[in-house]
Amino acid sequence: MQLMARPRTGDPILAARVRKRRKELGWTRKELAGKTGRSLDWVISLEGAKNATTIAKLRKLSEVLARPIGWLLGELPEELPGDLLEVLASLQPGSEELEDVRDLLGMVAARAERRRMRESGAAGGDSADDREERA
Repeated sequence: MQLMARPRTGDPILAARVRKRRKELGWTRKELAGKTGRSLDWVISLEGAKNATTIAKLRKLSEVLARPIGWLLGELPEELPGDLLEVLASLQPGSEELEDVRDLLGMVAARAERRRMRESGAAGGDSADDREERA
């Protein structure tokens, strides 16, 4: 009888970022386990992308590693200034400050999208909207 490898159900981006941040902090897997209140086996499984995790556990990881959940999940660029990441990680869910940051990021993303659209229009000719905007 041939044994099948157990499929990975975890997130490889989360796994890589947790491992990277743990190493930046100079912690062993056992130390991370202790700081998160989880077992060593849980940390090994998480860093190996073998198991999915819960939001509550992600929140604890975010707090312990001083990184926002979005960074852990790959929704924020890997290389952001450490102090910015620490500020983002400190914002409480539902807080007015967090909503302000989301609004700001939304404006930045919209501006970047407009710039991307403009640049792609410049490469392939102006769109009617671009011509109208300049008029």
